Amino acid sequence: VRADHRLLEEELCSLAHGEAGERDDELTLDRGGRARRDHERSARRPVAPPGHVRTGERERLVEAILTKSPHTVLYLLSVLPVNNLVSPTPVDNEDVRTLNNDIRQLAKAKGLIYIDLYQSLQDLDGNLDAAYTQDGVHLNGAAYLKWKSTIAGMVND
Repeated sequence: VRADHRLLEEELCSLAHGEAGERDDELTLDRGGRARRDHERSARRPVAPPGHVRTGERERLVEAILTKSPHTVLYLLSVLPVNNLVSPTPVDNEDVRTLNNDIRQLAKAKGLIYIDLYQSLQDLDGNLDAAYTQDGVHLNGAAYLKWKSTIAGMVND
């Protein structure tokens, strides 16, 4: 199935930012599998500021993807650890591990592939390995190479 990735990405972003359920019927796939938006029904509403996707919204987002693009192979990736020793952040890795467990359970329930990047990028204390970051949050080139090697055997070309 060919899909217009820009429209699909726009729809998924709106779902992730709190518009789930408000615009579900506006993105359709035509007979050729291309995504089309009905702009007349597409009254734009304010988008919630980016933030965490609430638990129920994760499942709705997965369902929306699988419904709107049923031939898509969907992989769920873990949230990455942070390193508060390199630079303090408002994120706690215990919360990240809890979130990852929820994502893992969702993948299992939906028969999807879960890719655990957290384990690949953590140090012995469960933080983002300092070798993979300069600020405790953002990844460097070495981290992206590790990411690539982690998913290489799981994702089809």
